[in-house]
Amino acid sequence: MKKIIVSVCSAAILASVGLAGAEGTSAQKAPEDFATKKANILQRMDEREKVMAQKRQEVRACVEAAKSNEDLRVCRHKMRAGHEEGKERFREKMEQRKQQQ
Repeated sequence: MKKIIVSVCSAAILASVGLAGAEGTSAQKAPEDFATKKANILQRMDEREKVMAQKRQEVRACVEAAKSNEDLRVCRHKMRAGHEEGKERFREKMEQRKQQQ
């Protein structure tokens, strides 16, 4: 009977040590993964802001150069075409992410 109790206690201790070790490794990875994720998000935000500023300047220059309503329509069509291209790129990125998972 003592052997059974000692075996059960030993198994419980080994299991708890294993779980504590597993929690320690996941806790160590979490801040590193978070920092990497945060840096990636900030980098993408910066890139997007640059692209948006560039597009805004292009549209502004087009509107400033417009001499008629037709010219303004052309500017609007250029702007909308840029939106459609952005939507398509977004859809492609989402498909790539789904395939990677």
